[in-house]
Amino acid sequence: MQFLGKLKRLNLYDSSIIVFQGDHGWSFAPIFEGREFAQKTAKISALLILKTRSARGPLRISLAPSTIADIPATLLDLLQLPHSYPGESLVRLDPSIQRDREFVFVTDRSGPAPSIHRWMVEGSVFDTTSWHEMEPTLIEREIRSYTWGRKFGFGIAGDGEPYLTSGWSTTSGTVHWNDGKSAEMTFGITPPDRDVNLSIVFFANVVPGKVDKQRIRMNVNGIDVKEFDCTTKAPQRFDVVVPRQVLNTDQMIISFEFPDAVAPSEIGSGTDTRMLAMGIYSFEAQLVYR
Repeated sequence: MQFLGKLKRLNLYDSSIIVFQGDHGWSFAPIFEGREFAQKTAKISALLILKTRSARGPLRISLAPSTIADIPATLLDLLQLPHSYPGESLVRLDPSIQRDREFVFVTDRSGPAPSIHRWMVEGSVFDTTSWHEMEPTLIEREIRSYTWGRKFGFGIAGDGEPYLTSGWSTTSGTVHWNDGKSAEMTFGITPPDRDVNLSIVFFANVVPGKVDKQRIRMNVNGIDVKEFDCTTKAPQRFDVVVPRQVLNTDQMIISFEFPDAVAPSEIGSGTDTRMLAMGIYSFEAQLVYR
C-alpha cells in the first residue's frame, strides 16, 4: 500500500499498469461454500489483481477462467505490442467460456521419489467437478558430477541445489535448509588417489531458551565421519577428512541426521512448519596434500 501511495503522490498511479501476483498458498486451505479445500488443490488459489491505466472505482471480481500464465499476454496486449506468448489477455477473456487450464505441482520434492502431478481444470477452480487428475510422472534424479576442489554456494544465487537429493526444503535466500530428521547430498565422482577434506559452512536452527543446540551426525557412503553439537545460530564451518578408501566408487553420498530438528511453529518462534536443523551455505571438497 505504501508503494501505491508513492505512485499516487508522484502522479504515476493513473498511467500505470499494475499486477499483483500472489504466491501459491500451502500452509492454509481456502474455504468455499462452507467446505475446506484439500491441501493439494489449495495451491491453485493464488491472488491475481490487475489495474489497467486510468482504471476507476472499486475492485471487481472476475469469474474469467484465468491463469498466472496469462500475465505476459495481458501486459503486452495492454501495451499494444506484438508477441508470441501463450495464454490469453485477461482484459479480453470472456467469463462465460469453458477453458481448460493445466495445474502442475511436485510432491515429495525433497524425498527419494518426487513426482509431478497434473490436474486439468475445465471450469471454476471452486467447483470440484471441474478437476480431473491426470497420471503422475515420477522424476528420475540425475546424479550431478563433481570436480574435486570446486566450491559452490546454495540459496537462490547458488548452484549447489542439484546435489541435494533428499530431505531438503525449497531454495530461499543464501542458504538451503533441511526439512526433517535426515537429509542427503549425492555427488558423481572420480575415485580420488588421496584423502579428501570436506568443508561445509552452515547455520543452525538454534533459538536461545527454546532450542539450545542442534546435534548433527554425518556419514559418507555409509561410514560415520563426524558428530558435533551446534550451540549458536551464527554461521559455522566444519571440516572433516574422509579416507580415500571410503570414496572408492563413482558416488559420494553424504548423509545427515538431525535428532533435534524442530519446526519454528512448534516452539512459538514463527509460523514456519518445516522441521529445521541446518541451513547449508557452501560446500567444498579438497584433495589432501600432506
